[in-house]
Amino acid sequence: MSQLTPILNAFRSLCRLWSYLSALRKKQFFVLLVIMILGSLAEILSLGLVVPFLIAMAAPGKIISHLMECKTLVYLKKIGLLSSNQDFLHTNLHILLAFSFALAAIFAGGIRLLILWIGLRLSNAAGTDLSCLLYRTTLSQPYSFHSCNNSSKIISLITTK
Repeated sequence: MSQLTPILNAFRSLCRLWSYLSALRKKQFFVLLVIMILGSLAEILSLGLVVPFLIAMAAPGKIISHLMECKTLVYLKKIGLLSSNQDFLHTNLHILLAFSFALAAIFAGGIRLLILWIGLRLSNAAGTDLSCLLYRTTLSQPYSFHSCNNSSKIISLITTK
């Protein structure tokens, strides 16, 4: 149980902190969560395209033979939308896989940058909101609070903690 105590304390602190956030900030954090999920899917896609790309580069005949057995490609060849020339398919497959891999990697990188940008802006905005809330709360205390407490300690608490 003693190993869970720091985790429970952190969870309680996060719950308390969450209660101080405005509805707008909570909505923005939810949007960030959705974008993070989208980013993880983009990462999975870009990593999933590495193996087919490397197989196509290292052993093109192997992937071509597997593709020739694909039901969709067999159907496309039957109706005449796909050439049965394997050299044509081989050349286009390299281009398609390279383009797909590059596009997925660029998309995943862009999503990572977007997550970083939104996360930084959101954390700064939430920190500003909490600082303003703390400042307003301190200023709205009764006179007795201000006369009994050292003002430099109060300022230090507001600015550093």
